[in-house]
Amino acid sequence: MVVFNPRPNDDNRTICRMEKQTPMTANNPGQVSVAIVFCDGNNLKSGTGGRIGGVKDQCDPKFISLVRQVARSIIPPSGLLRQRQRDNGP
Repeated sequence: MVVFNPRPNDDNRTICRMEKQTPMTANNPGQVSVAIVFCDGNNLKSGTGGRIGGVKDQCDPKFISLVRQVARSIIPPSGLLRQRQRDNGP
């Protein structure tokens, strides 16, 4: 699950226990936070997050970099490549 601007008191475990929509908070203009969590039902398996300021819109390179860095911290590209190689055999 990917959540943008989660409420400050909502940690990754709390996000897993929420229903279909996760409440968001209004950050300062230009500040964006993101949380990426893997849940098994209501139980947190893994999660990470980050934030950045000075973002103009969703096409801003700062925003794109934030999402990419947070996603890579939970699913490293090299790990995906190794898994693909194992799946496809020698």
